[in-house]
Amino acid sequence: MAEYNGGRDLKELVEHVNSEVGTARTPEGGLLPTAGRIAELDELAAGFVASASQAKLLAEATELAAGHAGKATAGPAELYVKTMGKIVEKGATYVAKEAARLAKVLAGDAVAPAKKAELLLKRNVLAAFAPEAKEEAAVDAVPQ
Repeated sequence: MAEYNGGRDLKELVEHVNSEVGTARTPEGGLLPTAGRIAELDELAAGFVASASQAKLLAEATELAAGHAGKATAGPAELYVKTMGKIVEKGATYVAKEAARLAKVLAGDAVAPAKKAELLLKRNVLAAFAPEAKEEAAVDAVPQ
């Protein structure tokens, strides 16, 4: 465990824990919009929808995701690959349709906390495929 010499308020403690263990939590327990995002896969995702070489990018993403196996980032890395597969299968409209579906589900109160966290990660990863869209700056709470 790294020595901590920072402030003692909740926000600073959470920021320290996030940086030490690679999480993206808020002081309230919610998820930051950066939760589940992986920079190297974000780069591939940014131009994926409009790319003429989606198969090549998908193969590259699959290889990168394999490098995350056994790590905390394995699940989100696999989300990038699955999303790319869905875009290839269903077309460019998949991103907007899935984003709308997730927003509708997340707006409801009937979602269990663990499922909500999973859907928020999926939404965050999906946002990497639509960089021209204005990303939500709001932080989402995940009740404990």
